[in-house]
Amino acid sequence: MITLAARPPTVLLNAAATHHGMQLHPWRLLAGALVLAVLIYAAACVVTPFARCRRCDGNGKYRKPRGRAWHPCKHCKGSGHRLRWGRHVTNDVYRTHHHATRADRQRDRLTARRPR
Repeated sequence: MITLAARPPTVLLNAAATHHGMQLHPWRLLAGALVLAVLIYAAACVVTPFARCRRCDGNGKYRKPRGRAWHPCKHCKGSGHRLRWGRHVTNDVYRTHHHATRADRQRDRLTARRPR
């Protein structure tokens, strides 16, 4: 008498996971990694909004190729720091929001309406 071997349980679990959409797709993994990287960079922009200047390497001054004298860095204006581009974007968003709400409040005050 010949008996057929039963399927291993892992095959059944894999088939069930694929059928119900529980399998982790590579695009979902990539999107999750991208979101995590953006959150980490945003946290870095909040904690340390300034980074070292790339031109002078954080010294605030540099030597010209043929000269011996030190000159103040034009990019960082001698401070040795630059504002991160993520912080530039954040500042622009806050500034735009502030100007928009300020205009609304000023208009309401001038027309003697109740605030929104």
